[in-house]
Amino acid sequence: MEIRKEIRHNLVKPYKHRKKLFDLKTLESKIHIKRSYLLIGLSIIILFIINKRYFLFGLLTAFSFVFSYYHSKYNRTPLDFKMALFLGMYVTREYGMILTMLFFLLTDIMPAILGGESVNGPDLFFFAWYFIVNSFILLFPNVPMTTIGPMLVIVHDLGAIYINSKVGGIPGYVSFAVSFMTSIVRIIYFLTLGRVLDILFSSV
Repeated sequence: MEIRKEIRHNLVKPYKHRKKLFDLKTLESKIHIKRSYLLIGLSIIILFIINKRYFLFGLLTAFSFVFSYYHSKYNRTPLDFKMALFLGMYVTREYGMILTMLFFLLTDIMPAILGGESVNGPDLFFFAWYFIVNSFILLFPNVPMTTIGPMLVIVHDLGAIYINSKVGGIPGYVSFAVSFMTSIVRIIYFLTLGRVLDILFSSV
């Protein structure tokens, strides 16, 4: 008994009364960090350690989701500056069509609905056209994205003019003007941010 008391006095009590710098209660009450945020952060770190390629996919998906959500929430013009097409082409080349479908669902359809938009009849044609254009990426695996990307943007937006005018009932000149402006923005994405993505994918 004396030995047990001595161990408790010399080892257990000092251990329990150590000065705490951080613990879960401190983070939640004083720094206002929720437990769910800690779990998300830990999951991100683990994914980065296990597989950097899929970590990059998750990062691009999260970024595109947030961008599309605020675009849908605050943009009330017919101009579409979302990055789902631009980033989707990189996803198609690097991860294949299955993850492209997941990426499109998470970064175009879901944020649009959450941001206050709705899915209309002509949108189904746009969805199909999106995947058709993205599949062309797989036919030219050795062509740099900064080259093939702008070309496919033009192909996509030419199709968008046809869908808007024939299916959506939008006058041809309005559809052409809108597609022309969005094409310019998307091409700029490829010529600027595309170079950064090339570096990121070559490093993982």
